[in-house]
Amino acid sequence: MTGSFPDPFQSHWREKGTLGFPSLPVAMFRVDTFGYFTGVNDWFEELTGHPLQSMGGKEWWHFFCGSGSNSMGDAWRKAVAEGRPFPFQGQCTKSDGSVVWIRGQLAMALDEQGLFSHVGIVINITDHQQTQVQLEATQNRLQSLVHAIPGKVVRVNRTGECLEYVSKPIPVDEQPPHRQRFIFSPADAWQTMVDLALDTKTVQVFEQNLPQEWGSRVEEVRIIPLQQEEALLVITDISETKRIQRSLQESEANYRLLVEHQTDLVVKVDLNGRLTFVSPSYCQLFGKTQTELLHQPYLPLVHEADRQATEEARQTLRHPPYTCYVEQRVMGEGGWHWLAWSSRAILNEQGDVTATVGIGRDISQLKQFQQDLHQLNEELEQRVQERTQQLEQSNQELARATHLKDEFLTTMSHELRTPLNTILGMAESMREQVFGEINGEQRLALETIERSSYHLLDLMNDILDVSKIASGQMELNLTATPIHLLCESSLSFIKQQAIKKGISIQTHFPPHIPQLVVDERRMRQVLINLLENAVKFTPPGGVISVHVSLTSSPCPSQYSIHAPQTILSPTVVRIAIQDTGIGIAPEDTERIFQPFFQVARSLSRPYDGTGLGLGLVKRLVEMHGGQVGLSSQVGVGSCFTIDLPCQTPQFSGDDPTGPEGVTGSTDGALELPIRSENQRDKQGQPLILLVENNPINTCTVSNYLTANGYEVLTAGNGDEAIILAQSRIPNLILMDIQMPGINGREIIHHIRTLPILAPIPIIALSAQAVDRDRQPCLAAGATHFLLRPLRLKQLRQAIHHLLEGGVENPLPPPS
Repeated sequence: MTGSFPDPFQSHWREKGTLGFPSLPVAMFRVDTFGYFTGVNDWFEELTGHPLQSMGGKEWWHFFCGSGSNSMGDAWRKAVAEGRPFPFQGQCTKSDGSVVWIRGQLAMALDEQGLFSHVGIVINITDHQQTQVQLEATQNRLQSLVHAIPGKVVRVNRTGECLEYVSKPIPVDEQPPHRQRFIFSPADAWQTMVDLALDTKTVQVFEQNLPQEWGSRVEEVRIIPLQQEEALLVITDISETKRIQRSLQESEANYRLLVEHQTDLVVKVDLNGRLTFVSPSYCQLFGKTQTELLHQPYLPLVHEADRQATEEARQTLRHPPYTCYVEQRVMGEGGWHWLAWSSRAILNEQGDVTATVGIGRDISQLKQFQQDLHQLNEELEQRVQERTQQLEQSNQELARATHLKDEFLTTMSHELRTPLNTILGMAESMREQVFGEINGEQRLALETIERSSYHLLDLMNDILDVSKIASGQMELNLTATPIHLLCESSLSFIKQQAIKKGISIQTHFPPHIPQLVVDERRMRQVLINLLENAVKFTPPGGVISVHVSLTSSPCPSQYSIHAPQTILSPTVVRIAIQDTGIGIAPEDTERIFQPFFQVARSLSRPYDGTGLGLGLVKRLVEMHGGQVGLSSQVGVGSCFTIDLPCQTPQFSGDDPTGPEGVTGSTDGALELPIRSENQRDKQGQPLILLVENNPINTCTVSNYLTANGYEVLTAGNGDEAIILAQSRIPNLILMDIQMPGINGREIIHHIRTLPILAPIPIIALSAQAVDRDRQPCLAAGATHFLLRPLRLKQLRQAIHHLLEGGVENPLPPPS
């Protein structure tokens, strides 16, 4: 368009006035020198959907160019300044919101007043633009597809000259010059294949090997015929594919070699249950060739009883986890064989089962072993049952023997304690000159008798205690016990022996040691046993020490005896008894706590004892939840430690010391405070009723009490005792429990039912080896309970205590 419109435009403008556009079917508009709209024709309004009124005060490039309008305005002003038309392209948004692509041109012209203005013509190129976009999209897709081809795509002619590289860029070192022929190997094969593709219009494929520095490269060349004697070559490097194929072939050959030479059975079965592969070992089992077995159903080879289980197992291979295990019998050469199969399904790319593979093993020997083992187990079970019956019978006999032993010990205790009681009573009465004065030699003889009798009593008590512990009959009477009182009362028993041997005793009792919850009498028995051993095996002039301490770890010694109940308390009380005696050899430390064990005769012969003491110590400490430890050196001495758990937060520093004059005892007799040696009742002689069927015991006790100012009545049975008690109303009754006819407990119970006799104190006397009569006697109404043999002096103290109104059991119960 030139600087002015043709004359027809001028006439048209004059006809239309200020809008003087020629009546052409073209959208036209006019702007002033600043670019503002001054007129549009009807075709412009139809094309854009905007009348002139809606575009007032708007520069034309903002209407057509949107975001890039400023740069277009600058370009238009430059074209105006140079006096040339200005072509442009853009889009506008119609009043209905649709977008129209336009192309136009602006040029200078004179209006009807002869003034310069700018007239523009625009055309609708929306359809053209959409077609262009679609074409570009199609080209991009095609280009992407070509680039996705794993190789080079080249357009060539029949002679192999390169016309165009279609695919993604080829490395420079692989690009031949334009129009240069591709070199294929072999060349004659290439020419034959390209001629065939172009002549038949079919795709042809061949492979070629290209030498490389590192070996060779294998390429697949695909020839696709085009028009006008041209072809499209798709060249793909398949070197890796070829390498994988070779590896697969080698693996398959190795696998087949392995399968053919292994002893396990290998089969492959299709979905119809037919054999598609069998290993040589499988053929050998049945004595058949592969030809005879392949494509035959495998199920008829299985024992009829195992077919259902085998088929059910095979059906499970159709579902995850696609594995199964089954055992079956088959008829092979030489008879039936047991086979164990582990099978797995083979899946295709879609995850469908196509076949199954099984690996089997002949387990006939294993099954025979299992059968033999089952038979052996049955025989062993039968033997165990027979042995169990024998053991049950032995246990019953052992229980009967134990019961008979307990009865024997009880009877022997009574039978031994009864004469021993008489010996002790008579010796004590004579020593106290009840029957007249005695000289010094006679006193020494009586002391020897008394000492030997008490030694015999100690031996009896040790034997009975070990027996009671072993049979589970010993019970502990646990009470809170101050430790220093326990140790001091135990030391009082050996002080005289130590003084006689010139042995010094050292003690260490720190303040604020917790009380122990123990059976005081049994723990005193433990300490006395260890102290007596220390005195026994320590030579004259030696030292014995008793040391009490708190510790958090039990028994760090050469030899520790662990209790069946582990010490759970974080703190334990340790009582250590150390001597400077003969010591114990290392080989004897582990056996010295066994019952009846004594060290070598050459060492122990000068010392008496039964070997029961330390075994009893160990068991009594264990019953308290404690531990016993020992460290010793021959010729230097020994140290026994007792660790006992702390179970109370109280401290012995604030504990009462108990009644004045209380001492410990090991002979089982009740010990009471000593009030007066020869005290008499001011109102006359107290009347004592002695119920006893043994004439010797009756004579001994009666004579002793009479000599000490008591009047004594005697009764030989229960009826006589009740009659005398009702007629004479005694001040106190001494009741023997082992009475003929009505026993002592029944007599006590009957007396307590009589109001006139109910207040009278009753001391029950028993010669039983165990303490089991105590509670029944107290429950029947006894005030006190004493075990024989009795110390007559202590019996007198007990009588005196009760006659003065004392309460029952001021001391812990004796054994």
